[in-house]
Amino acid sequence: MRGARGAVSEGGAGTDHAGENDAGVGVRKGACPFQHLDIRIKRHMNYSDIVSAGLSGIHRLIENGTEESYQLDFKRKANPHSPILDKEDRQNLGAAASGFANAEGGILIFGVGTKNHGGIDRASEIFAIQQVEVAADHFRAYLLECVSPPIDDTEISALADIDGSGVIVIHIPKGKQRPHMSRATNHHRFYRRTADRFEAMERYEIEEMFRLISHPELDLVFEYEPSGSIGGNPHSKLFFGLENNSRTIAKFPYISIDGIYNGPNVSNFGLDGNGNTPWPRRPSRYPSEIVFSGGADAVIHPGQVIMISYFDYLHNHTERTHKWSAASLADHNNFSLLISFGCENFERQRREIVFSQDSLIYQQQPYIHVVM
Repeated sequence: MRGARGAVSEGGAGTDHAGENDAGVGVRKGACPFQHLDIRIKRHMNYSDIVSAGLSGIHRLIENGTEESYQLDFKRKANPHSPILDKEDRQNLGAAASGFANAEGGILIFGVGTKNHGGIDRASEIFAIQQVEVAADHFRAYLLECVSPPIDDTEISALADIDGSGVIVIHIPKGKQRPHMSRATNHHRFYRRTADRFEAMERYEIEEMFRLISHPELDLVFEYEPSGSIGGNPHSKLFFGLENNSRTIAKFPYISIDGIYNGPNVSNFGLDGNGNTPWPRRPSRYPSEIVFSGGADAVIHPGQVIMISYFDYLHNHTERTHKWSAASLADHNNFSLLISFGCENFERQRREIVFSQDSLIYQQQPYIHVVM
């Protein structure tokens, strides 16, 4: 996480907030609304939410008949009574790791069976893995050797019951060195995720993915920052920008934001307070859309993050200023933004970003939807 941009004002980090503040908006005890949180956009089900929900969350997935999808897959362990991986487990892990990494990433849950309803596989039953913590260690070790090149930032968690049995949740992010090949037993194949299954890639698909290595790849970045208070009312900024996750320089980058009519405004003061932004703000024919785009000298180097501007907002409603407040959202209401971004040789990406009142006040990750 990058360092703070500004100082924390009175009532900031380290303060124990309890009860309600002066606008009547509840603040959880011990929760710090000024906590810094650097958000990377994830294009898959939230791994941390699944893990934190534990086995009860897995039961809810089954009760809801959750279907397998482009970014979610369920698997039974071949022999749930043993923590050792057999050939089928190794092949399932290799295909899933390769397939998810060569697509948009995803979550693989071992220990859950499915039933087919109308051509769709849905979670149906837990087939608990014995000694699940030990089994998770075996999965973790094999994941390091079953895919080439290795996949960075994978995560594995065991969700255990009191008897030590349970399920294993594996997060495979989108690969940064694609294509990734499965080296599982008798595999040595490249896989891709299509709808709700993994399929071996055709030769032309592999060649195309190797060709795309030379193309830039951008991702959205958000960063919260405290900005003091106005009349005792906490004031925050939500910075947004782009990160280059490829090994190629991104040229002529741009980003457009639509839907700000029901949320906080993009600041007119720029990153430095003098109206300056890395790229010029361009006119748009739509009143609710804001566009920033760079010219020939605007580039994002590999691994570089460019913060572009920010939304600023108050936490609580007040009559003293016309500035938008997170408290204006009712408990179950949200505001959403449609963000488009891209650059030369990288096709336009569209994301719907959905913020709730809590996500703004407690600086939590928003809900992200890929818009096709």
